[in-house]
Amino acid sequence: MWAEYGDHSRGVPPSALQADGEDLLAIGRRALALAEGRGGEAEAYVEHSLTTSIKVYQGRPEAITVAEPRGVGIRFIRENRLGYAYTSDLSR
Repeated sequence: MWAEYGDHSRGVPPSALQADGEDLLAIGRRALALAEGRGGEAEAYVEHSLTTSIKVYQGRPEAITVAEPRGVGIRFIRENRLGYAYTSDLSR
C-alpha cells in the first residue's frame, strides 16, 4: 500500500518539509495508516511548493505575491469506486 518514489527533498531546507512541526511524509503515512483495513487500496500525496508571481503594468512592478502551499491528499479505491480528498489544513 505504501511506496516512496525517490527523495524529492534534496536541496530543500528541513523547515520546508514541516507542517506545524510534523514532517509532511509522516502526515502522508498517517493518512495511509488510517485507510488500512478498510477493504480497498489507498494512495497518499503530499505537496509543498513555493511560488512567486510578479504583476507588471506598463513596465513597472505593480504587485508581488509569494505563496507556499502545503497539503495532503488521499485516494481510496474499493469495489471499482474511487474517492479522493485533499486538505491544506494539516492540523490534527
